[in-house]
Amino acid sequence: MEPSGSATSRTWRYGDFPELFWDAQPDAVIDVRNPVTFARPLTLGRPEIIGKLMSPDDLREGLETVELPKHVELFWREVLRLVLSGAPGTSSSREAEVS
Repeated sequence: MEPSGSATSRTWRYGDFPELFWDAQPDAVIDVRNPVTFARPLTLGRPEIIGKLMSPDDLREGLETVELPKHVELFWREVLRLVLSGAPGTSSSREAEVS
């Protein structure tokens, strides 16, 4: 996984999301390769924040390497499956509709 900016072109800093990273250095660039940084948005964050911080590839790789509570892992694996399949209402299906 790449540091912040892999899901969007913006570089996000821990201070951009104090509700998730209250104990991190606010000016430091977010790195979703860090297991704590990866897990917090998935367990405490809103979907729009997760979409800003992680691409589907980031999510897939992190789910393979970071230990999460089982219910969190199962939920996000299903979300990833739906996104990658282009299911209605996912970003992949919206991108296909625009094309």
